[in-house]
Amino acid sequence: MARKVSVSEVRKHTTNDDCWIVVDNHVYDMTDFAPTHPGGAQIIYSYAGQDASDQYNAVHAPSLISKTLSPERQLGQLDKTSISADWKTSNATASSTATAGKQPPLSSILNLHDFEAAAKASFSAQSWAYIDSASNDCITRDANIDVLRRIWFRPLVMRDVARVRTLTSLFGSAMAMPCVSTAASYPLDEVLAATPEGRRAWFQLYVDKDRRKTEALLRAVTRSGKVGAVFVTVDLPVISKREADERAQEGGRAGLARQTATFIDPRLSWEDVPWIRRHTDLPIVIKGVQRWEDAARAMRCGCDGIAVSNHGGRAADGAQPAVVTLLELHRYAPEVFARMAVLVDGGFRRGADVVKAVCLGAAAVGVGRPFLYALGYGEEGVVHAANVLREEIEVAMRLCGMTDLMADASPRYLNTKLVDGYVVDGRDSYLGEPRRITAKI
Repeated sequence: MARKVSVSEVRKHTTNDDCWIVVDNHVYDMTDFAPTHPGGAQIIYSYAGQDASDQYNAVHAPSLISKTLSPERQLGQLDKTSISADWKTSNATASSTATAGKQPPLSSILNLHDFEAAAKASFSAQSWAYIDSASNDCITRDANIDVLRRIWFRPLVMRDVARVRTLTSLFGSAMAMPCVSTAASYPLDEVLAATPEGRRAWFQLYVDKDRRKTEALLRAVTRSGKVGAVFVTVDLPVISKREADERAQEGGRAGLARQTATFIDPRLSWEDVPWIRRHTDLPIVIKGVQRWEDAARAMRCGCDGIAVSNHGGRAADGAQPAVVTLLELHRYAPEVFARMAVLVDGGFRRGADVVKAVCLGAAAVGVGRPFLYALGYGEEGVVHAANVLREEIEVAMRLCGMTDLMADASPRYLNTKLVDGYVVDGRDSYLGEPRRITAKI
């Protein structure tokens, strides 16, 4: 029988050297773990002797804490009979971050924008800010969406589109449509355990400052037999300034993005690709390519693919929209499409957007925030989001005269005139490398 721990006992352990917290009515001793917490120790210390459930659940899977801490640090269940009025009051501030908004019924959700509206109304202020926020003024986040709207279709008619096909295969994964979720809310082992036999997940890697941890992780995903490719995230060597995320925190605490990403190694460079290759024989995809020169370098390094991405506008604010980078590859490095798988993400909210990307050579399209919004409805919501996206893809195909998306899609179905001017000029541009004069004082 689980040990019962009283509120008065929890409140005795409030220092950095003796730190207990409560999460979902379970009591944990965080003293040894806090200094190694990927999000920094301070966020844990700020909840010493308190209930940290709301803060924890905003960014972690429910099972993560019990899987991370050793059994002797899992102290037991909070004794509910010991909960006093002042305990409830002291934890009310954290609980008040929830908006308690009412979700519309799932049957009323018609598109991915509806999922976003439902999430804004029902997520806690912290969760909403963490997912929705982007860097600085959110210029790139919003431009990702806006530029996709400026690309027009040029439909073919009378093509017999009674039946259409969206199936594809990439890195050993059969896919009902060329869309993948770029977000997950559960630990890797749980994701892999839920992956059916014969199917493959893709693993997004953030290289740890402690390279030994990354090496062990690469060996583990390789041994699992359930991972089809490793996506090495390269566009976020440091966490950007995400003001909405920072403002949503209380007591001057860091934003959730900063809390959870202090482990990322800013030293990662192209010289590390052979090091990664030594620890896995899985296909390596460089995620976060934002200019044609890096796409070409990934190809020369023997990478198996690239993901054109600006981290959904969460990396450098003012970075060009992802679809503009895709056009840049066509102008300056078209050979990469034949030599590597080219994926893209950033701003995709409609099935028609996916069709546009495939017409521009994308092997698959990543969708991030919308699937996180759909998680507000649980698994049923995610399935519904995927079905909505697939239906929109099929309708767009039929209206444009395509029957097999991956075979038929090509730039001939598009008019990119309104965005072609965003593609960077070549070396004959009037802009040159500046000569800087160093003042002598």
